[in-house]
Amino acid sequence: MTVNSVTQATMNIDRMLSMRAEIDDLSRQFGTGQRSDNYADLGPQRTTSLAVRADRTTIAGYRAAIESASVSVNIMNETVERLDDLLEEVKGDALPNSFVVENGNQTTAQIAAEHRFQEMVTLLNSDIDGKYLFSGLSTDVEPVVSAEAMMKGSGGRAGFEQVLAERNLADLGGTLADPTLNGRLDIATAGAISSLTEAGNDVFGFQLDTAAGASSSSPNITVTGPAGAPNALSFEVTGTVDVGETIRFTLALPDGSSRDIVLAAADTREDGDEAFVVDADPLVTAANITTALTDVIDDVARRDLIAASAHQAGHDFFDNNPPLRVTPDPVDGIAGATAIAADPNNTIIWYQGEDGPLDARETRLTRVDENVRVAHGARANEDAFRTALRETAVFASMDYDVDDSSAADRYTQIANRTREGMDDPSGQNLPRSVSVELGTAYTMMEATDARHRSTDAIYANLMSDIEGVTEEEVAAKLLDLQTRLQATYSLTATLSELTLVNFLR
Repeated sequence: MTVNSVTQATMNIDRMLSMRAEIDDLSRQFGTGQRSDNYADLGPQRTTSLAVRADRTTIAGYRAAIESASVSVNIMNETVERLDDLLEEVKGDALPNSFVVENGNQTTAQIAAEHRFQEMVTLLNSDIDGKYLFSGLSTDVEPVVSAEAMMKGSGGRAGFEQVLAERNLADLGGTLADPTLNGRLDIATAGAISSLTEAGNDVFGFQLDTAAGASSSSPNITVTGPAGAPNALSFEVTGTVDVGETIRFTLALPDGSSRDIVLAAADTREDGDEAFVVDADPLVTAANITTALTDVIDDVARRDLIAASAHQAGHDFFDNNPPLRVTPDPVDGIAGATAIAADPNNTIIWYQGEDGPLDARETRLTRVDENVRVAHGARANEDAFRTALRETAVFASMDYDVDDSSAADRYTQIANRTREGMDDPSGQNLPRSVSVELGTAYTMMEATDARHRSTDAIYANLMSDIEGVTEEEVAAKLLDLQTRLQATYSLTATLSELTLVNFLR
């Protein structure tokens, strides 16, 4: 009798090789934590695995974009908050009744405002890796010229200080050194009629406010106008005017504000009084009205008009691209100018960035999800930033002569207008409005990133279930395989020695 164990031994060897391969694969799984090193071995779940991996890659791209954009938005927000702080500091220093000249022709508050203006310009030129944050779509272009060029001019082109000086000259019709200023009004007497007539332009100097009209409380003063082309206003004295009776009219100023003029009849008058001396002779009373008008309008020109002119020059320069500048009259020069125009060849263009039709925020978009884009662009010429630059520049640019009796009042007028220009209860024209929008963009990105993190964690768990294994599971399988492999080794060894001779022993 013989026992044929060859076939059985061969089968056991094949089984051992198979188990050895399984042990190798389980060892790989134990080391890598992955069920398979190729998608084919995942079976029907390979499609799900591929789809989840694609979604996680997309999420990673969104999160990278959010991280990059968040850095920009944070820096922009800090910059804008500092701009708002600087504006508030200028406003806090611009106290109407704190006129003390420190360095010859300016106050301490003005000197501080000049330094703050320089910092504002530096902040608006902020960049990250050479990409400017406040230049709209043109991130490779520095948005704002230097503070020196903006104020003093450069390359033969006028800066703001020259634009301001020319506007003052055109509005006043002269300089503060002139003995009398009429703000481009013609003041005259003809018989018993005292009259005011505009210079024939609607741009510079005083304008007679036709909407407000004019009136007299005296039955013996006939008021005509303001009306005509150019507008004219007259007061005709027809009889005796009683002390205390008044004439009234309104002057429109270049910046859109106005000044009411009320002259009261009086027995005597001192310089600066808004009054006219009455006389039994209508001709004398009319002449006295003209004298009072000349004196009062000169006084208002040196205080209200020049302040309004400076404020309007700020709008001419900062609110227009290129800035508006006085066009000299061919005969009378700047003092007789009747037009204003923009010429980039002779005036500094302070904003150099992109200035297209898109909303400033839309100039920089970051896609943070499939259907979500966050807008966080900015331009240095937005209303909020122009307000800060304009009001600070006007306040810092005016000069004052301590020997000028009107200087303190003029400073008060400028300070008041500066504070009014910076005082926007709605906040829509102040840097803080941009800060709010940027803060909203940052919050949206943070919320979206949190959602992406949550979704990615869910996908990671799903992929782990599909592709991954646990150490406990692999260890158990390895132990089982090792036990079976050991038994197979023993059985194979026994069968290899099973012959008839050994069987008969």
